This record gives sequence, C-alpha cells and structure tokens, in this order.
Amino acid sequence: MRAASSALRATKSRLRFDIDVVEQPMIKLRQSFQKRIEAAMESKRIFQLNGATVTIERITQHDFFMNQDVTLYFVLAGHLEIIQNGQIRQLNSGDIYLVNHKEIIGLVGSKDNTVVSVCLHFNSLQNEAVAFQLTRPLSWAYRQDAYPLIARCLASLIIEWLKKETGYQAIADGELSRLKGLLLRHIPNQSQAADDGVPISSKNNQIVAYINDHFHEKISLSDLSERFYVSKFYLAHSFKQQIGLSVGSYLKEIRLLHSLELLEKTDETLTDIALKNGFASLRAFSDAFKEKYQESPSAYRKSRQQDRIAARQTDTGSDWLYELLRSYLPEEDRDEFDTRHTMVITEAVDMQHVTRKTNQTDYFLKTQPEYLPVYLERVNKELGIRYVAVQPLVKKINQENRQTVDFNPIGREIAAVLAAGMLPYIQIGAIDYDDYCQLTDAAAGDFVDLLRQFASYLRLNFERLDNWRIEFRCFYEYTNGAELCVPVRDSIPVFQETGQLLIHFPMQPFDVQEASDSGVGEVYTVDDRGMLRQISLVRAMKNLNEPKYIETISQNRNIMHQAEILARFNEYETDDYFQQYQGLIQVNRMLWLFLNEFGGNSRYSLPVSLDGSQLFTYFPEALSAKMALIDNQGLIQDSWYCYHFLAKLYDDIVFRNEFCIITKEKGNYRILSVYPEAETAAFFSLNDSHLQNSRQSVTKQRLSFRFVMSGLSGDYRIIQQELTPAHKKAKKTLTDIDDCQILSLDDVVYLNTFNQPVRSVKQANMQEDYVYQMNVPLFGINFTEFIKLN
Repeated sequence: MRAASSALRATKSRLRFDIDVVEQPMIKLRQSFQKRIEAAMESKRIFQLNGATVTIERITQHDFFMNQDVTLYFVLAGHLEIIQNGQIRQLNSGDIYLVNHKEIIGLVGSKDNTVVSVCLHFNSLQNEAVAFQLTRPLSWAYRQDAYPLIARCLASLIIEWLKKETGYQAIADGELSRLKGLLLRHIPNQSQAADDGVPISSKNNQIVAYINDHFHEKISLSDLSERFYVSKFYLAHSFKQQIGLSVGSYLKEIRLLHSLELLEKTDETLTDIALKNGFASLRAFSDAFKEKYQESPSAYRKSRQQDRIAARQTDTGSDWLYELLRSYLPEEDRDEFDTRHTMVITEAVDMQHVTRKTNQTDYFLKTQPEYLPVYLERVNKELGIRYVAVQPLVKKINQENRQTVDFNPIGREIAAVLAAGMLPYIQIGAIDYDDYCQLTDAAAGDFVDLLRQFASYLRLNFERLDNWRIEFRCFYEYTNGAELCVPVRDSIPVFQETGQLLIHFPMQPFDVQEASDSGVGEVYTVDDRGMLRQISLVRAMKNLNEPKYIETISQNRNIMHQAEILARFNEYETDDYFQQYQGLIQVNRMLWLFLNEFGGNSRYSLPVSLDGSQLFTYFPEALSAKMALIDNQGLIQDSWYCYHFLAKLYDDIVFRNEFCIITKEKGNYRILSVYPEAETAAFFSLNDSHLQNSRQSVTKQRLSFRFVMSGLSGDYRIIQQELTPAHKKAKKTLTDIDDCQILSLDDVVYLNTFNQPVRSVKQANMQEDYVYQMNVPLFGINFTEFIKLN
C-alpha cells in the first residue's frame, strides 16, 4: 500500500521547480487534454493486430475475472489498481503491469484515467508455457533497463495505428513482435504449472457485484451470509481463497477508491464523504485512508485540487492521445526525452548565509571483540564514530563466587577501545540480569552489588570518564507483552559518578529538556528513535515505574516495523533486478532519513553494526547483517559510505531540502544529495508528516539540481564522488564474486579499493551567481566538495 501512498501525492513544496524546463509543460499537457480525454473516452477504442487486441479505454471498475491472455496494462493518465492474489498493485501514470494467462484479477480505477490494455494472443501451448514473474509495475523505479524499451514500443505501436500512414499495419505488427521479444528478454518467466487457479464461483461473483453497488451501505459478513444463503464461515473462506482478499478488506478498498473521487472532484465535507462511502465515522475514514495512502484525506484533497484540471475546449480527435504517448517515444533530440523524465529543482542559495546547524548524532559501534584491533582506528578516522559498545556485560566478567570477581577481561576490551582513540559505550540491560541468574544462584540484590563493584573498578582503573556513556535498557520486550526488570533499574544510581547515564524509554517522558554537552553524572533519556533528552535521575527513576511504557512496548510496534523492513529487504534480495542494488537502496534510505527525519537541534545516539552484530537485544540478526558495514569476508558494504559522507559534512548548513544538504566551513563547502524511490522513502519513513509536502508524486528517471550560488569568489577545486546503479552494475560485471568463494587478503584489499565511489576532480572559477548543476539518478548518491584554492 505504500506504493499507492507515495505515488498519489501531488507535487507541492517550498522548492521552486524549474517549471519552464520540465514540470510545467507536462502539467499543462495533462491539463490541456483532460477535457478532451473525458469526451473521447466515453467509448473505448479497440483495434486488432495479428496476434494482439489493443484497447484504449477508461477503466473505473471491473469485477473479478479470469484473464484469458497474457495482458499488458499501460496507464497513460490517472491511476489503476489491479487486485491480484490478495495484493493490490497500484499503477500510476506511466506504469506498466503484466497479467498472466488464467490469473484471476479485479480492476478499480480513477474516473479520469486512460489505460491501454494489450492482450497478446500466444497460442495455447505458449500460454501454458509462459508465466512472467513481475512483482511490481514497470517504471523508472523498477527495471529501468526494460521499462523505456517496452514503453516506447507500446507507444510506437499505438501511434502507428492511430495515424494510419502508409504501411502502418506492417509496422504495428513489427512493433508487436518486438514487444513480445522484449518481454521474453527482460521479464523473468518460468514454466507455468498446469493449474487453472481457483475459479470464482457464481456466488462470489454475485457478492462482489453486490459490494460494488452497495458499498455505501452498512455491510457485514452476517448480512451477506443471510442475503446469499451461505454460512459465514464458508463465505469468508471461499471469498478469501478465490478473491485473495477478505470481505472486509475488499469492501474497504472499494470505499476508499470511491472516496478519492469525491475528494478530488467535489467540495463536500470530509464527514459527508466518509458517511456517503459507508464509513461509520470520520475517524474510521481518516484512519483507513491514512493507513493506505500515508496522508490524511484533507492533505490529499489539498494536493490534488491544486492541480485540478482547467476546463478546455472539447475535441474528440486523437491529438490528445498522440501527445500522451509521444512522451514515451525515442525523440530525435535526446535532450528533449531526458528532460521529460527528469525532475529539475532550481534554487538560489546564498552560500554565506548559515540557516542552521547540523544535528549532533553520536554513533556507537556494535562489533565482536576480535574486530577491535583491526577496524577501530579506521572506523574512527573515516566514519567519525566515537563510541564502541561494550556488552554483553555479565558474560565478560569472571565470577567464581561472590568474593572473587575478575573485571579484567572487560577492562582489556575497554582499554582497546581507548587505545583506538574512541570511547566506551557500556550497555546494561535485562538480558544481563538473565545471564547473571543463569550463571549464579544469587539474589537480585547481589546483581546490584556486582554492578556497584564494577562501577568502582572503572573509577579506580580509568581516568577521564566524563564522556563515557552507560546505557540502561530496563524493559523486557516480549512478542506478547513487556516487563520492567527491577534489578537493572535499581543499578542505575550506582553509576552516577561514572560517565553519562542514558536510560531507555520507548517514548520520551514529558518532563525532559533538550540535551546539552555535559559530563559525569548527567542523565539522559533515549527513546526508540535514538533521540536524547536531559532529565534528573529522580524523575527518570520515577518514570520507569509508569505503566504507560509497558503498554507502549506491549504493542510491539518496533518488532512489527523491524519485521516489515526485513521482509522488504528479503524481497529486494529475491528480486533479480533489485538484488544487484539492495545495498544502494539501503544507503539511500539511511541518508534520506538523515535529511528528513533526524533534523532540528536534537541530539541522537544511534547504533551501527560493523560485522552484523545485533543493534539491540531484540533486533533481528538477519536485519543487522544486512545493515552491517562489512560482510563476513571483510568486504566493505555500501553502508560504509553512508557514514563516511555524513561524517564529512560540516556543522553549518546553508541549504537543505528533501534530497540535498549544503554545508560550509570558512570558504569550503560540502554537498550531499540522494534520490530514493518515492515508495522506498515512504515505506522507511519514521514520520510521515513531511510526506504531505513531498515533491515525488511520480518517480522520474533522474533528479537534477540547478543551484544559483551567490557569495562565492575565487578558484575552487570540485571533487565529486558518486554511487549509482550504473556504476554498481558495471563494477559487478568486472568483479563478480561467487558467494561461496573464499577471498584472500589481497583480494579483499583490491575489491575494497575498486568498489569505492566513482571520483572526479575539476577546477572552476566561481564568481557571483555561479550556476552549479548536479545530476543524481534514481537510487544514486552524490557527495561534492568545493575546496577554495585562493
């Protein structure tokens, strides 16, 4: 559903788009033809080719049916939802989706859409043999190699038929053959099992038709059971099996889609829209709407009505259709084609005016002890990471009995951290108390005594503890509940004179204040987002006893969100297209979160896994491994460069938006820009409020910045580093390593050097109103330095 949310958002922002170059022509094009589309699409157009039937129509709703031919759906305007196997595929303008022979689907679309469907008439043997494996619509964000070829082929085919110039039928047939070849070459397919699928019964067809007609009424499973003379259990089971969605889910989807039309086309109140579409209340409507589209109904209405189509003279000719298709053709002027598929942002930036400071984020490294002497200095120097986690605590303490306790093993680990110029981040959690109980038969009070001895050991054996951090995670987090670990809570005061104390809460207490630089004895709360707030020890101890934190943890939001992220990464890993870029997608996510989530003057404390070590006790190991800085052979992953680029940013910010940040120090500047897929950004967002202002209504092929920079004077060296899908693909071709292959040390050193970001250096004389242009492809990352020479 996140695809739906991000792609439906209209473009609006505080940025000034280069509308004269890119956006305005496309917006005017859509506006110019909308009225003509509405008139012309009252009747659909169908034409036959040798081996295909092409239909151009408006699809608002089509009850479930079994698809008889391999069919392509190409959305030229508006949007279309394809309900298939219990999933809803959201197609926006420009998207292409493929449905196989004998797949059962339902269609629901906007009233202003224009959809091309191409039914490919393979023979019966070919139909049975071909099963294309497409997990999402083709677009600039997915299968960028295949999408423009297939889109151009479809556009050329239809335009030839519309224009009907000499030889058009032969050319159209040739384009059709090319289309089939492109699908077989670029879209994975496998032999289709001899399975006709689960046919839709006449009873369920009647139920679907009834819901489609009566969605605005109160409908329950009991009502349907009585009306159609079938048991509730059988109805629920057969509907889910055949349709792929539960009755309630299907009803909600239909209601939401109809509500979109009223939000876009009318000025009715939200309450009236909710009640007219069968929702029990405005609250129920808003919750369902936000869950699917990731923004409120009012925000959606505002963004859509800003682009409401102006009335134009009606014309039922084919010019409007030709113009819609023309944007997908290979232009004689390649620049024109690129411009149509580029999002251009133009900004005037005063390079001397500091708008704010970057937020202070202290990362702490999670790693196994054996990696400490190998990587710590490099991590500190290149990534700017100051802290190293020291845990699990109890397992590293030798304790023969209550009188004989040896803290030296953990002391040696702390010494190694200090020797690398870094600081200890000691973590004490409920898991430590569990370990203590397993290793000894002592009472809870003895656990507190053990930690009191440990605190004394630290103060006696180490100097300058003021910047050390000791974090307490006092809650057990179960899949079905939570519990406060009292012994861990009671041990907090014994460390008052040993470094800075961080106490974890799932959310910030009310009685906290902005965190500031401090020393020994200062107490902070740290929430699930890693945000720090200052608090008194007395208030912190009191807050830990409040039941609301147990209730929050018991909702398992963290566990569920982590499971969703892991599932998404697993999806990338099993997808033959995304698999080659999954590291780049991950880095895009992390940098985009930095630009959009971790802003303001807040301070953060966030974990980083060097080698796949768990970020937190209850954090999935598999997800930690995917986010690690190195793999199990020591190869540096793309995530390394995420922290490398962040560490190199200066403190003073002169410009910042959703995709880019410009920082300065004296006369030098560092620029970081990213371009994530809109769906990815929405899915991984911790806070969706900014999405209402998102400029990514539809993902384009690339992002182009045009900065008009004032306040510069002199010669500068410009150093640019890039990580892009094209670079990743080219390097993988040259250095394809079998996953089972064991690499030598020389191999690791070579590959780590070879896989660094692509680097370019040039020199420029920059004077007033210097124009700097920077292009970032989808999933790309660009880090640029301006170094003043004189």
